Order: sequence, then C-alpha cells, then structure tokens
Amino acid sequence: MADRNETIVRSLRSGTDHRTRWYPVSIDRWNEVLNCFSYDGNQILPDKDIRKNIAYNLQYLEYLEQTIEELSLSAVLMRQTYKSYIIVAIGVVESLLYFLNTAAGGKEKNFSEILKRLKSTAFFRTDKPLYDDLQRFRKLRNKVHLHELRDDLTTDYASFGDEEFSQMRKTLYKLVKKRTLGLPNEMLGSFGFLNRPVQQK
Repeated sequence: MADRNETIVRSLRSGTDHRTRWYPVSIDRWNEVLNCFSYDGNQILPDKDIRKNIAYNLQYLEYLEQTIEELSLSAVLMRQTYKSYIIVAIGVVESLLYFLNTAAGGKEKNFSEILKRLKSTAFFRTDKPLYDDLQRFRKLRNKVHLHELRDDLTTDYASFGDEEFSQMRKTLYKLVKKRTLGLPNEMLGSFGFLNRPVQQK
C-alpha cells in the first residue's frame, strides 16, 4: 500500500500499533479514485488540485464517522457533528455535479441551476428520488444562518439528526455509484465507509 510507511510512522509517534490503528483512505488513493470519474470517456476532474481538495473533504467525512463511533458525544455535539458531515458531504456532491455538468456542456455555476439542468437529462430522469434527496440537502445546507434564528424549530439542533445523517450517507454513495460518472467497480471500495453501519457510543 502506498501509505503503509506513513501509517507506521504515525502509529509509532502515538504509541499505537500500526496494525490496529485506524487511518482513513489516503489522499493519494483518493486522487487515484477521483481521477477515474468521467463523462463520455473524458475525465471530469483533470485538475489535480481540485481532486486534492475533494479528497481532503472525503477523508474528513470518514474521520467524522469514526468520531461518531468512538466518542460518547452529547446530543448537542452529535447534532453539530451531523451538521458538519452534511455540509461537507453536500459540498462534495456539488463539486462532482458541477464538473459533470461542465463536461456535459453546461454553463451553470449555481448548485440549484445545475440540479435543474441535470434533472432534464438522463442523469436524473430515471432517478427522481436521488434528485429529490439532493434538493432537500441543498435547502438544508442553505438554512445554516446562525444570525437568523427565529425559533427553536429553525435552530441547527432541530435540523440535523440521525435521519438526515443516514440519508446523506446513502445519497452520496448512490451518486458516486451512478454509471454516468464512470467509476470502475474496483475504485468504489474507497467509498465503502458510506455503506457500512455506523454504531454510536
């Protein structure tokens, strides 16, 4: 594995056996995976810096899932973690769809307009539930305005829960699996953290 030595060094520094220490998918591996996304045989993420930025966010999502599993968080901290997870995840979705839309000849830059255009194509035409989920999370992300809290029902605490966290994981996984994005099956394994049970403490 490309990151084996790095993992061993980190484990030695922390005093943890590298054979049992948790470590997320490496940035180098994410770069390889993201480099495989394509549309009509053409890469949609040819820029290495863009791939790296998305990779950092995917690694952070995996870290947040590990945090949820290993730490006994209060209800407030759990929901705040869910909030961070969903905001980062929908950012990953927005990036992928922006570059897919561009590769397909689209000029839209606003996420809402990108979704609207892709809805009229085969990408969402046969998968309305995925489109509806992405619209729901786009709107949920847009609700995050700490200075505009009107009542308890509009606070972050009420907006981000178990259901939203679970559905966001399913939605992101469903998106990256779509054949239109051209990801080979052997690369899909890196997204496996999205498709496993997350056990809370």
